[in-house]
Amino acid sequence: MQSPPTVPSATDHTEPVRRRDWAGEPGLILGEDAQGYDELLAQVRRALTPRDVMEEMWIRDVVDLAWDSFRLRRLKANLLRVRASNAVWDVLGPLVRNAYDLAQKWHARDEAAVRTVDAALKSAGMSMDAVMAATLREEIDEIERIEAMIANTETRRGVGLREIERYRASFAEKLREALESVENSDPHAAGIVPQPPAEQEAV
Repeated sequence: MQSPPTVPSATDHTEPVRRRDWAGEPGLILGEDAQGYDELLAQVRRALTPRDVMEEMWIRDVVDLAWDSFRLRRLKANLLRVRASNAVWDVLGPLVRNAYDLAQKWHARDEAAVRTVDAALKSAGMSMDAVMAATLREEIDEIERIEAMIANTETRRGVGLREIERYRASFAEKLREALESVENSDPHAAGIVPQPPAEQEAV
């Protein structure tokens, strides 16, 4: 008779770390690396060592929220970068002629335009920080919304981690109570074997 196939447990480190089929593919956007997501998921799973499907779900939520937080930070930086050409035009308007055309060429990373912008800022006692400050001023409403979204994802991620901690503590408490109940009701389980009554001495 053949023995049934063994099924690796959630704590079996020989099992390859991968996305679970029931969770589906992660919601990645254009330009995001699926391998990077898988590496993050693998590292979190190794750190937390999920014990059952409930913990697997919470870990997937935690990883997705962490990925969302990273994404929002990238998008915030890219928003400032994309909008910076308008700020170049705004800052350099009083300093150089054809500031609009110069800003467009600077945005396209034309080398001559980049050097001209840097020289004009330096001559006015400014740096690229002035351009980025002007960009932030123009985009502050959008930046605040993104920051609020980041704070929300980080709060929810913390909740997910606390759920895992609470779940494990609850399981451990239930296990302790069950063991105590068994020990109190079954002397053999507690290692206490009652001795047979002593035989009466013959008269």
